Amino acid sequence: MLTRHILALIADGGARLMAAPMSGAASLAAYPTTACAAAPAYGRDHNPKAMKMWLAGGGCNAGHTVGATDELGMTAVEGKAHVRDFHVTLLRLLGLDDNKLTYYHVGRFKQLSQFGGSVIKNLIA
Repeated sequence: MLTRHILALIADGGARLMAAPMSGAASLAAYPTTACAAAPAYGRDHNPKAMKMWLAGGGCNAGHTVGATDELGMTAVEGKAHVRDFHVTLLRLLGLDDNKLTYYHVGRFKQLSQFGGSVIKNLIA
């Protein structure tokens, strides 16, 4: 079954707690802020520095680990790749040429990899 199918489990490490500044403590500049405001971020956030993926079948390189995170799983330290690289690699595993796959949007043709991305060769058998 897995010779013709790809199974992908992808996670960003889940939600993590964001410390809220206390009055009179450190400067507000030391705390993370939201993307749309200069106010401090409270509550939870997702991990933008490391994603974990598990792939099986469909031409994936079985039994291999590509990349690593730090001991807390918060930051990628080896084998870093952009999500665009993963998109191009997944398209290749599906048998699609990312340079030929286009879609029509707002009056022009676009492609998924038009802003970059290259195949992660370690993932392909």
